[in-house]
Amino acid sequence: MTLFTKEKELVDRYKLLPARIRNGFALVGGKQTWSWLVSLMYRYVRERTWKIQDNTE
Repeated sequence: MTLFTKEKELVDRYKLLPARIRNGFALVGGKQTWSWLVSLMYRYVRERTWKIQDNTE
């Protein structure tokens, strides 16, 4: 499973978040903000993975 697939699955789990967390995201844009945060997190993971791979080669 690739990081892109995991990212998509995590974005799709928005409705499964606890109500208090969903309500917090609803104040600042709801699912759109959730998907932005997930994308930002996975972008960081991808960049960090590439840096580590580059340093080991």
